[in-house]
Amino acid sequence: MIVPTVKTLREELGHSQREMAEVLGVSTKAIQSYEQGWRKTPPHVEQQVLLQAILRRHPDLRKVPRCWRLNNCSLETRRLCPSAKLKLPGFCWYITGTLCHGKPLGAWAAKRERCLQCQVMKGLLEPGM
Repeated sequence: MIVPTVKTLREELGHSQREMAEVLGVSTKAIQSYEQGWRKTPPHVEQQVLLQAILRRHPDLRKVPRCWRLNNCSLETRRLCPSAKLKLPGFCWYITGTLCHGKPLGAWAAKRERCLQCQVMKGLLEPGM
């Protein structure tokens, strides 16, 4: 799966580099550096850009599938998982300490590759789920 870049998502959101920098709390130079590949996009910045794009693409969050349903998680796993407790469908990737198939995962940097292979995340990254 090809992850959208900061530049493609910024353009989709209709932001200039300066506006995107303000939204993310970084400098315009940082945005330029991420877009040109001079600096690797930090995990927290990537996560914020993905969140903005997902919220724009899918304004009706009631249609987002629940990962615990797709993965057939047990009641015990759902009881322990922060995402299931908060009832945030499709946002397990955004929440630190979620359980995936019963296994604890850390923050975005640690679970990024696994999350990007998830059917829920793949659907969220597609326009108009």
